[in-house]
Amino acid sequence: MRFKKHLRYGVKIKWDGETGGFVEAYRHRFRLDTPEEWGGMAKGPCPDELLAASIGGCLLTTLLHFARRMDVRPRDVDVRVSMDIALRGAEGYRIRGVEVSFIVEADEEDLELLKRCAEWAVKYCHITRSLEEAIPLKVDLKVRLSQ
Repeated sequence: MRFKKHLRYGVKIKWDGETGGFVEAYRHRFRLDTPEEWGGMAKGPCPDELLAASIGGCLLTTLLHFARRMDVRPRDVDVRVSMDIALRGAEGYRIRGVEVSFIVEADEEDLELLKRCAEWAVKYCHITRSLEEAIPLKVDLKVRLSQ
């Protein structure tokens, strides 16, 4: 498999006439909205939730990429992302930190290979690597036998 040297992704967002909008991303369309605590209708995830999903999704898909290349399959994967957001006076809100719980379950015969794949996912996830220069980001990785 050859890797492209440059990738470019984009989305189009059209206001819904209320408190959110519709996102078009390649062949996918979904809604985003303002949270209720900010006067929104919460008809879809807010941008903060989408950022958290992007972080967790990148770790997941990077793991799955390496697992396919190593011809192993996790039994289960659980990724949970939380962001600490705080008001900083006149500056407004800032993300102060991101914490990720990344749990991979494997059968005994695949445990070591999946451990390596999970470590590579943490090392090579381009979204976390890009964000960690601006935001404190901690990934708690656990690879264990499936129960």
